[in-house]
Amino acid sequence: MPQTKSMDTIQQQTLQIVLCLFQEDQGCIEVDGVGDGDKFDPVPIANKLREVADQVQKQWDQRIPDALLRDANQDISSAFSSAVDSICLSPVVCEGLPEMKLIRVAVALCLYLKTHAPENVSNIQQATASFLRSRVEPFVDQQGGWGAVADL
Repeated sequence: MPQTKSMDTIQQQTLQIVLCLFQEDQGCIEVDGVGDGDKFDPVPIANKLREVADQVQKQWDQRIPDALLRDANQDISSAFSSAVDSICLSPVVCEGLPEMKLIRVAVALCLYLKTHAPENVSNIQQATASFLRSRVEPFVDQQGGWGAVADL
């Protein structure tokens, strides 16, 4: 079983990845890891997640993200979570571990919303980070961190 990282480290990594997803034009910075002096670079992970997100967006039912767009100017955390769950139930949307489906769909949805509701990026970032923290961080920790998850 892979060695687990502290949840504080995983939370920091999650936030860095989400920020990187939203700052693709500005680039992202490499940040210090916690503890053993390792460096954590969110860029390759965010880039890999973007590639997967492009594929997911081609497969989902367009009505789900479009419905979420109507509420993008409010606190959308609950609606975001429900939309990810609905998309994940679709038999054509990505295969694999349930947690990986959640990650792929959440990233695809956040990038879709970012493109279609740029005026609400802050709400979208918060919803994405909140979703990833609450729904997949324990899985990420069990795998040994985001670097290990990106390779799955």
